[in-house]
Amino acid sequence: MLVLAVSGVVCGSSYTGSSRVKVMSLNLRTSLANDPCPNGCWQERKWRVKQLVNKHEPDLIGTQEGAPDQIEFFQTHLLFTGTGECSGDCQWNERDSIFYKIDRWNLLESSTFALVRSYK
Repeated sequence: MLVLAVSGVVCGSSYTGSSRVKVMSLNLRTSLANDPCPNGCWQERKWRVKQLVNKHEPDLIGTQEGAPDQIEFFQTHLLFTGTGECSGDCQWNERDSIFYKIDRWNLLESSTFALVRSYK
């Protein structure tokens, strides 16, 4: 729940099953880094991420370093949707996001704030 509080995301559940909420955090290692294949590139790693998510079946996933293609992967292959903040132009920068299962949660509100009083 700390992930939700820090991000400013408020979700409402329409799920009538278990009241247990599973949360996962992933540092995706941005695909913008162009890590070499076969072991480092996102084209190979994304299927391992999918296996991990399918194995643990989280309700919410907090991610760091997500590039546009990685965000799209979560939305198309994992049936999650989410919200997040880009560091600059979203097309060329990474994003920190919170994804939630589309069949269990509805986004009620989203905001971004810093945990510092002012930037220097």
